Amino acid sequence: MDKNKVLEIESQKNNDDYVREVRIKASGVGLVVAVIFIAIFATIDLITGKNIDLRSMIILFGVNTSVNLYIYIKTKDKLVLLAAIIWAVNMTMFLIRYIVL
Repeated sequence: MDKNKVLEIESQKNNDDYVREVRIKASGVGLVVAVIFIAIFATIDLITGKNIDLRSMIILFGVNTSVNLYIYIKTKDKLVLLAAIIWAVNMTMFLIRYIVL
């Protein structure tokens, strides 16, 4: 086997390991964001007396946004950035609706 081919295979293998590590760490970041959102919405509900079920959607979209942003920052994958933007837009729409209602 050619030396360059071996180096290319090893480089790809190391890159795959790095992407796997980034995805695992991103899940941890997502959990932290979810806890923050839950605390914020619990406080808002306590103050205003609202009982709206949009919170779960906002938390879901917020977690997915943060996970995808973290993965994009580490891997620079443009498709992941697009997914993060879509999640962020959805989260913003639900958040505005939650605040207005």
